[in-house]
Amino acid sequence: MRIWVGNVAPNPRRSVKGRTNHLSKPAPRRERKPDQGSAPHQFSVLSEGADSSAPEFTGQPQLARKTAFIVGNGSLEHDLSEAIDNADFVMRFNEPNLADDKSGSRTDVLMLAASSKALHRRMADPAFLENAALKSAKVLMLAYHPEVIRKYHPRPNIFQRLRGRRADWTTQAIELMGHAGKEIRIMPPQFYADGCAELGIATSRMRNVFPSTGFLGIRYALANFPASEWQISLCGFGWQGWKRHDWQNERSWVEGKIAGGLIGMVA
Repeated sequence: MRIWVGNVAPNPRRSVKGRTNHLSKPAPRRERKPDQGSAPHQFSVLSEGADSSAPEFTGQPQLARKTAFIVGNGSLEHDLSEAIDNADFVMRFNEPNLADDKSGSRTDVLMLAASSKALHRRMADPAFLENAALKSAKVLMLAYHPEVIRKYHPRPNIFQRLRGRRADWTTQAIELMGHAGKEIRIMPPQFYADGCAELGIATSRMRNVFPSTGFLGIRYALANFPASEWQISLCGFGWQGWKRHDWQNERSWVEGKIAGGLIGMVA
């Protein structure tokens, strides 16, 4: 397991367990050394601005843009599995829905909400780790920093706590996914605050309205993959679910990005 610690972000040319990041500029291949036992757990909070794990861009013109798919958990009208599995980057969310076999299984980043009771249920289910998209994920990204959960997210009442509920499942997610060999990243509090500001969620409402992981994932992609070099496509987004997400506003925000030519929508 690799969990980056502090504000020093990982080398952009490195990926899980020292392998060359397929999104980065090609680098000489290095012979891997045998593992020397389990390394101590390391935590990472990504610093502000663009993620250092994003590809290193040279500014040189390209004949074709790279492709990125941001895949929601809604149903798809058409089979996109080949396009998604052949993309340069794929992000999914929480418990990826692969039931209809239309969205492939490739996953570079899986973004999780570590504050939900749904995650507790998933982690207690052995089948969760057998999800094909989860197994192929290179990076587990926790969208809500523990500080954000502590300051803004709902807390279970005493009866819910007696039944095992808690507000923050970050530590448990790190332990489970770390043992599954995933690189784990925790997004900084400012990433969440900036997302709220972009949706117009005032500080006075931040205890009642929460950006969805889908919105935060799309915003992450836009910040790290410039439209001049990347074609970003969304699919599987229905903008419905938990009542505390501002679905209408998030959908309007996405429609604005589509109108501006920054992202596309496929069904």
